[in-house]
Amino acid sequence: MPSTRNRGRRAALLVLAVPCAALAQTVRLPEVIVTGNPLGSDLIDMVPPAAALSGDRLFRLQQPTLGEIVADLPGLTATYYGPNASHPVIRGLDGERVRILQNGLGTLDASGTSVDHAVALDPLSASRIEVVRGPATLLYGPSAIGGVVNVIDNRIPSEALDGVRGGVDLRYASPARERAVAGQIEAGPGGGLALHVDGFRRKTDDLRIPGFAWSARRREALGEEGPSGTLPNSASDSEGFTVGAAYVGSRGDGGVSWNQFDTDYGTVADEEVTIRMRKQRLDAAGEIRDPFAGAKAIRFRYGHTDYEHTEFEGDEVGTVFRGNGFEARLEAMHAR
Repeated sequence: MPSTRNRGRRAALLVLAVPCAALAQTVRLPEVIVTGNPLGSDLIDMVPPAAALSGDRLFRLQQPTLGEIVADLPGLTATYYGPNASHPVIRGLDGERVRILQNGLGTLDASGTSVDHAVALDPLSASRIEVVRGPATLLYGPSAIGGVVNVIDNRIPSEALDGVRGGVDLRYASPARERAVAGQIEAGPGGGLALHVDGFRRKTDDLRIPGFAWSARRREALGEEGPSGTLPNSASDSEGFTVGAAYVGSRGDGGVSWNQFDTDYGTVADEEVTIRMRKQRLDAAGEIRDPFAGAKAIRFRYGHTDYEHTEFEGDEVGTVFRGNGFEARLEAMHAR
């Protein structure tokens, strides 16, 4: 059996051998990026703080409300107060914390004050919907801490036309017997002038649902089953039209548009309450390209809105919201 002294020498030799071997060979470990992305890609490949819907994708995702259209985008969901009122929710924030814009300017409606107030614009007229999150929302003021949803249309034409173009969209959805038609015509005699006309009409009946409209707790508390098969007071009737004109030149463009939007819809929380919304909006926009040395473009937008939102309790007028305001935006883009 080896002595204690011999065992001590062997242990000392083993201890000394470890650092000697480490000095003889260097092992290079792969780079590890610590992120919340389970796919393991670099930070530059992460989901950007902006998303956009346009073209065929926007056409396939069309819904009666703006909130339902964007609800499936990353980081977004929507409040749902029946099929007529749905507001976008970005990263858990909604209401006035999420700005709803129309061509870069606020809608100036009451949709952020209560979940049963619909957004005062029609998604059928949208050519592009942009969702902005993160630091980029600073461009739209301090109230947009949740994010921005910007609905873009071509009501002030951005390109010159020589001829006529247009389109018609017909829709039918069986759950609420939704019947919708929307169309637009754009024309220009040449020389930089462009004209735009669009309109829509949508009508729905009460939404058909499986089972009961009331929750089990409410049915138990009231001792009755309540309505079933349909969601009472969820019908709607909406219409609107727009006319616009613009001049488009090589160094800039400018134009105006006028929009009328009317909708009558029921609130699902109370079978006796209906809402009538009326909005008139005047927009003006312009851009000057390469105005002077050091500047690439100067852009201007102005929107004036006359808004009225009336809640009826049966045939009697209850709460009335009225708003008459404007918003203007001036941007200057400098060169490198």
